[in-house]
Amino acid sequence: LLNEILTSQTSLTSKQHETPYAESLYQLLWSKNADILGFSSLAESFQALRDCPRTRADLLEVSEHTQASANAALPPQLPFPCPLEMHGAYSRQEIFAAFGKATFEKQSSNREGVMHLHDINASLHLFTFNKSKKFFSETTSYRDYPISQTLIHWESQSNTSRSSPVGQKYLSQAETDYKVLLFARIENKIGKLSSPLCYLGPATFIKATGDNPISMVWELETPMPYDFFIEAKRASGVS
Repeated sequence: LLNEILTSQTSLTSKQHETPYAESLYQLLWSKNADILGFSSLAESFQALRDCPRTRADLLEVSEHTQASANAALPPQLPFPCPLEMHGAYSRQEIFAAFGKATFEKQSSNREGVMHLHDINASLHLFTFNKSKKFFSETTSYRDYPISQTLIHWESQSNTSRSSPVGQKYLSQAETDYKVLLFARIENKIGKLSSPLCYLGPATFIKATGDNPISMVWELETPMPYDFFIEAKRASGVS
């Protein structure tokens, strides 16, 4: 979509925004509410980039390099639209925008590691492997780590019990076809910037132990990239 917008020789039309990619692209490029930036439409925000030759050239170079080096896995089969590419790197707002929870007008205020999407019977799990004391308190240092390229140990939020509605969604996933999409990153930040999250795709519940929080093992439908797996093991202290 970015390449299409930047290289089009005609005026931007609403058709270019009738795609789930548009809101996520806006979050990637601007990361602020429209009223703060003074835009009245998505087309206007994208046109502003086209009207700046240097910015347009830089974005085209990045886009072309990314497409040339992309090696994305096949997208999983989901019962709802998902514009995200497997193993792609995304900011929180890009992820939320992909599911309609962040928009051109308003960013999501969610700061937690789980977002429940009741309308599509799914949830997004966002977590960091390196639980540095600089960014995580004792109560939020959940034990999230890779067991293998397909298995991940993950802990629920501390107030989630097995008998709670959320706990039951996880434990009865096979019966309810509840979808859990995992997004992970190695570090919380790169320098002063928040690290993007790698889209690991849908996961199947395998087993659980404990309560408040619940310790769970999830099996990925698509194995995580090997280099990412090795880095995740190192960051989470798994030998």
